[in-house]
Amino acid sequence: DDAIVPDGARRRAGAIGRGGHAGVLRASGRLSCRRRAGQLVGEVIRNGLRPPRARRASACEEQQGGLFNASNLGASLGVSYHTVQRYVDILEQTFLARRLTPYTRNVGKRLTKAPKFYLRDTGLLHHLLNVGSLDELASHPIRGASWETFVLEDLLRRERLAHPHATAHFWRTATGDEADLVLERGDHRFAVEIKAGSGRDLDAARGLARCATDIGAARAWIVGQARGNEPLVAGVARRGFDQVIDWLP
Repeated sequence: DDAIVPDGARRRAGAIGRGGHAGVLRASGRLSCRRRAGQLVGEVIRNGLRPPRARRASACEEQQGGLFNASNLGASLGVSYHTVQRYVDILEQTFLARRLTPYTRNVGKRLTKAPKFYLRDTGLLHHLLNVGSLDELASHPIRGASWETFVLEDLLRRERLAHPHATAHFWRTATGDEADLVLERGDHRFAVEIKAGSGRDLDAARGLARCATDIGAARAWIVGQARGNEPLVAGVARRGFDQVIDWLP
């Protein structure tokens, strides 16, 4: 992808790599950050699941940004469905995980009904996957889901402050049309798709336009890493993440 944003890219990449937990951000140096991240993970799971690290990492990679399936996750970790549900409840209550529910509307289409699962802090996600540097992240299969998590959490943090009564969902049809984020503010809805590349994807833009029509969204955007803003198709525009830092639909 061309024209990837140079200004502020190093600070942004560092934020993605280290995550946003205050304890990790206060640590100095990469080793100290990794050590503190490990302590945080240990604090959370010491009274919960204790699967081998390899199985935890595999489960994170499979579930991050994907549809949550407690039975499949339990099979990966070697624990029961009920144990997985209890543990994910704990992660949500401690603001470490998010189950993003699908937007439901009677549109006469087959829709995904399972929630999407995210470990909310990308630094802890990278620690569990043993991703120790940005170079490793760039070639890791989790790169796209990590970027999606980072942008999603940034948007939702500001949405909560600006519109405390708004609700957040995603939208996915059986044919593959998807919006990573649907913001609902009363009678108004906005759709956002997040791309790890430039975001100049006309096929994705057309799919997002169909999503916007299905849910009655006023506008829709693709957020990517290339700088600038531009219209893609009718009702759908692309925004670079550097123009999203203080932006909400």
